[in-house]
Amino acid sequence: MPNQEYRKLGSFTMDSARRKAIRHNFKKYKTSQTAATVRIGAITGTRESWGVSADENVRTKILRTKFKSMTPREARWAYHQRSHQGVLVYRTNSQTLRKTYDTALKTPRHGISAHTPGIKTQVVKGTKGALTEEHGTRDNLRAQAVEKTLSDPKRHYLDTATMGKLGTIQLMMSPQEEFSKARKSVTSGSTTIHSVFPKIGEVSKKRGFDRMASTVNRVREREKLVSATMLQKAGRDNLVPAPHKKLLKRNHGDIDGAMDMLERKSQKTSTSFPFNSASYSKTDRLDERSVRRMDRDAGNNKRARALSPPRRIEPKPKGYPFG
Repeated sequence: MPNQEYRKLGSFTMDSARRKAIRHNFKKYKTSQTAATVRIGAITGTRESWGVSADENVRTKILRTKFKSMTPREARWAYHQRSHQGVLVYRTNSQTLRKTYDTALKTPRHGISAHTPGIKTQVVKGTKGALTEEHGTRDNLRAQAVEKTLSDPKRHYLDTATMGKLGTIQLMMSPQEEFSKARKSVTSGSTTIHSVFPKIGEVSKKRGFDRMASTVNRVREREKLVSATMLQKAGRDNLVPAPHKKLLKRNHGDIDGAMDMLERKSQKTSTSFPFNSASYSKTDRLDERSVRRMDRDAGNNKRARALSPPRRIEPKPKGYPFG
């Protein structure tokens, strides 16, 4: 597959330097599966205040230890699913963890947290000041979901990569409706919180918080369209919500066109388009059934919801870092 397809379906939030690093390391990874060939170093792009890497949607350990159990095509797709750490931001103490995964949580210190080092209390290099509450819990759940799909001997070559993407959307990125519940505590607190993106600025101020929430929500909705595309390519149509099918069909599979259409529909106060407005991600647990099993169950009219319908998106906020 051309690199263009991997960029659109795996590394959209990566700038050219990160995509180059991913391609460079992948050549080494095929012959030597080590942490060093999976990860890329921290890079400070032109629109960033400090260096970040490229989060692997499929955990480094899985890519290292399970390489030989994957086909080359499966490993390639799994490897290229990456997310910018600056948009992996979520509301702490989320109902997704408490209700969907029945996970006991400590009272968080802050209303939001993120993947290291997407948001920080100090504008400095490295991980100093990074807010990372719940990251380990969420990362473990995502890895368990990927492992479940990877253990399915009848999986499609895209299933592993897709589950990594679905887990990232569900566990690592809050929708805008959920962020709204954290806005007051974050913007009225005593802790100054900075986004890695300088044009978003201080997330602990109302304007910066709104820009951050809108940015994360927009990227999240694009990643949902990516997931819908991958599910369709794998023949998992039972897991693709009808509104996603409509957006992709009307735009001949072009994700950017589908996003433009979603934005136009989002601006209409009266529309028959069925938007999702849930206050948190209400998709099913992803660590109980493989993608194939979920698709089969959905086809048999059993509850199996790996991907939720589209949400409204706002026009690109000032400081939106991805073009």
